[in-house]
Amino acid sequence: MILSQLCPTFPYKAFQNRWTATDSFLSLIADVCFENKPQTIIEAGSGISTVLCAACLREIGCGKVISLEHDEQYAKRTANWIASNHLNDWADVYVTPLRHYDINGNGYLWYDFEAATHRVDVVDMFVVDGPPGRIHRLIRYPCLPLFADKITTKTIVIMDDAQRSDEQEIIRRWNNEFQLTIYTNNRDNHVSNKIQ
Repeated sequence: MILSQLCPTFPYKAFQNRWTATDSFLSLIADVCFENKPQTIIEAGSGISTVLCAACLREIGCGKVISLEHDEQYAKRTANWIASNHLNDWADVYVTPLRHYDINGNGYLWYDFEAATHRVDVVDMFVVDGPPGRIHRLIRYPCLPLFADKITTKTIVIMDDAQRSDEQEIIRRWNNEFQLTIYTNNRDNHVSNKIQ
């Protein structure tokens, strides 16, 4: 597992549960990071993937992951993992409550991200594994529309839980609205795909 190579003291197996990033998702993140060397990663939802992103950036020698998390307990846990693995230079974890946004006449909840990202000019990569889909339909959709002014044609998106119908609909919408490379991870069968 790539995380144990990059952070040998991180007790990855001790923190696994049904919400934890799968090995296939973590491998996909690492592969994309090392291939593309992103300077700025916006992560929707924090956890083990935050540690991995930061460890990859440390290995690359530059960059920052900005992790948005609505659950204060998860954010604190992730921030502690970042600190205990000496990754503070490569990651910032923000408690960002969910708030209402109006996008194309439809209401959505998504992270209150402006304070956490106000210094970001361009997003090179998104890691999308939150907010939890149980909150409402298409809850992850706002990620790209809300950052539209910070996206380039080189921006990459990694979407977890691609086996779910909501995520499939979100990916279809993003493909219609943005010309980006989107990687997906299917949690059920551990298959990752690249969508142009």
